[in-house]
Amino acid sequence: MKIKSFTEKQSRAFTYFLITILSITLLLSLNGLVVSYSIPDKIVEEIVIATVAQKIDLNYVVFVKSSIIYDNRTVLKPGETIYTKFFEGLNITHELKLSSSKELQNVGGTYEVYVNISSPIWFKEILVDSGDVRELLRTRSLYLNFTYLRDYISRVEREVGSSRAYTIVIVFRARTDVKLVNVSKSYTLTSTSKLEVYYDTGKPFIDVRVSSPESKYVDSYKQTRVAEVALLWVSVDIITYRVLTVITSITSAGGLAIAIIVITRSSSSKRIPALLESKYRDLIITGELEQIRHVAVVIRVKNFTDLVKVATMRRKPIVRLSSKTKFAVVDGDVTYLYEEIDKSTK
Repeated sequence: MKIKSFTEKQSRAFTYFLITILSITLLLSLNGLVVSYSIPDKIVEEIVIATVAQKIDLNYVVFVKSSIIYDNRTVLKPGETIYTKFFEGLNITHELKLSSSKELQNVGGTYEVYVNISSPIWFKEILVDSGDVRELLRTRSLYLNFTYLRDYISRVEREVGSSRAYTIVIVFRARTDVKLVNVSKSYTLTSTSKLEVYYDTGKPFIDVRVSSPESKYVDSYKQTRVAEVALLWVSVDIITYRVLTVITSITSAGGLAIAIIVITRSSSSKRIPALLESKYRDLIITGELEQIRHVAVVIRVKNFTDLVKVATMRRKPIVRLSSKTKFAVVDGDVTYLYEEIDKSTK
């Protein structure tokens, strides 16, 4: 009996363990199924063939007259205050910075440099330099003579009228044709950098600003592929993943149902004794098998409820025998017997 009891306990423990594993598996598979439908079936990727970028890099120094305010220096760095009274000119260095994702095979094109002078009532554009864009691949210099520009502005204003504020913009423009190694087509980029000088006769300062934006071209095409999901250490496509999660959900749900049925049936043999103790405590006594050994008739009842009816009608106690699964009502020579059947042994 002890061996049988130990075996039953082990079986029940394994069943509960199996229910736990199947429940976790079911939850994970259902969660994976729901998540998989939040992922698009196909993903559009951008495949880059080549990338080309360029900018005209500008830098400058300021030339001023020797003065106490500047400690007798005649050259200022960018960011220092420029007083109009001492301002003589700018030396602007410029260079074309060209980069690409592949090796350069050929570079061509042209560049121009303009000086644009404007006021609220007039505008003048002057071409001061031009040539092959390859010349800009090394550092070049351009000097802006402010004394000459003020004289030029004075001559124009004698013709059209005077103003108070002026803007001098030095524009560097490059149009570059690029051919890369192992790429069949060529690319054309256009870049414009500016150095702007703001001059107001009513203010003692000169304001200088530099703008050097980068021009970039990305040659690419779009490619569509089936989405993939990581499953353990393997990547599977989203369709296969959904099928696997459906199969796993159905299988684990079925296994869980079977395990619950098994554990429910195995527990059913304990339901009636528990019911007896709680509901029919006053009708039950415990006895030995010898008490019903000499009887004339033994009537086997099919369920415990009928046995309770007999005990109530005949005003007799229900005898629980030592096996704890047999119950009897003794009425003279007639014994009514109910035996609980262990369904798990069928």
